[in-house]
Amino acid sequence: MKDNGNPFALHRDDGATRLNQIGLLLMFLPGVLGAQEAAGFSGDPEVDRRFVFALNTLGGALGGWLFGLGRAPAHAGLLGGALASTGGMVLTYFGIAERDRFFFIEAVFFWLVGSIPGALTYKTLIGRATRSRRPR
Repeated sequence: MKDNGNPFALHRDDGATRLNQIGLLLMFLPGVLGAQEAAGFSGDPEVDRRFVFALNTLGGALGGWLFGLGRAPAHAGLLGGALASTGGMVLTYFGIAERDRFFFIEAVFFWLVGSIPGALTYKTLIGRATRSRRPR
C-alpha cells in the first residue's frame, strides 16, 4: 500500500483523486436510490428486492474499492464499501418503507447512519494493514 495521504480524504486538496470521489458516489447513490426503488416509490410493484440489494452490494464494493484506490488496501475498500452501501440501503429501506411520503434528506440521514459499520470496518482494516507494515 502506498502512502498517498489520508485514506478518508474527500477533496483533491486532501489527496483524493477523481476516481476516489466517483467511488464515494458509487457507494452513496445506489444505496439511497435503491432503497427508494425497493420500498416501492418507483411505482413498479414487480421490483425484485433481492436483485436491488445484490446490485447495491456490488456497486458498494466497487465504490469502496475506487474510494480507497491508491490509498488503502483493496480488501479494505471492497469490504468496507459493500458493508457501508448495504447497511445504508437496509436502514434507508426500513426507514422509508410503508410511508406515503418522505424527504430526501431523511433517506440521506438513514443511509449515513446505516453506513457507519462499513466505515468502521474500512478504518479497522487500514489500521491493521498499517500496523503490519511497521518495522520491528
